[in-house]
Amino acid sequence: MYITEEYRRLFSGLMDYASHLVDIALQNNQKIVIWGYWKCGKFIRHLIEDCDGRTKISYIIDEKIENFSESPIIYRSSVLNYISASDTLLLSTIKSVDEIKKLTSEYGYKDGDNFFDVYSDIGESYIAYLQKQNDMLDFANVLERDEDAYGAENQEHTPFSFSAVDKVFSEVAALEEDLSFFDFGCGKGTALLYAHVYGIRKLGGVELVKKVYDSAMRNLHELGIEADIDNGNAMECDIDEYNCFFFYNPFRGKTFEKVIGRIEESFRRMPRNIYLIYGNPFEHKAVVKNGVFSLYKQLIVDLYDPILNIYKVTK
Repeated sequence: MYITEEYRRLFSGLMDYASHLVDIALQNNQKIVIWGYWKCGKFIRHLIEDCDGRTKISYIIDEKIENFSESPIIYRSSVLNYISASDTLLLSTIKSVDEIKKLTSEYGYKDGDNFFDVYSDIGESYIAYLQKQNDMLDFANVLERDEDAYGAENQEHTPFSFSAVDKVFSEVAALEEDLSFFDFGCGKGTALLYAHVYGIRKLGGVELVKKVYDSAMRNLHELGIEADIDNGNAMECDIDEYNCFFFYNPFRGKTFEKVIGRIEESFRRMPRNIYLIYGNPFEHKAVVKNGVFSLYKQLIVDLYDPILNIYKVTK
């Protein structure tokens, strides 16, 4: 994984945290066990295996998740009967950790020694970590489904915060040297943050709901990131200066078709290589139906829909 200076500026604490855990495990010849395999569990696994890269997770425990595939194997807590606490570093990624501490203490696990409460220490994602460092930041979901605010075809804001972040944005950053990135339905600015971290300097977006737009502006200002964001309609904003457009399922139906049509018009008006990054790509047919964009690359990622599509049109 390529680490930029901006990544180091914002996330050096995460790198140090994961590195410290790996140091402990390697120095003591310990297996690493993760308890809990939702967002935080996947995130710390990614930080250890993909970002640090010196070791792998040996066991994953989760009492609730059922996984019938071969990888990763999800164990129940009974696996603790077959591994020694003296040879194990156990990482809890569960929000309510008291019961786990009580149970694991009976097996010989001690807080701060061979047991760490990862959820409390760093949170479940990059943005959760940033919010722990700065209480002025607000990247929280907007959960209400208000058709007066969003419109019938628009989706409520959910931040792009899964462990897929680095996989997706390393692909985006490698598309071209001179990318300009525009996020349709940018919400509170999460994707713009990641684009900045991966070295893209010209950033823009549009967000329909004023209170969400206001949060985006505050967040990016707090983080020292410059972006040109409109508070308005995605079908009306100026996009000719951009060549990479991000969609995290912001809207569907006629709205989506009209926005794709406007990007196609922009291409005809100003021919250039254009990329569409589309997570949860429910409107694939609408992207390719006019024969302008074609599917360039497909990633399998940790999102609601594991497919993330990259489309391209060449000047």
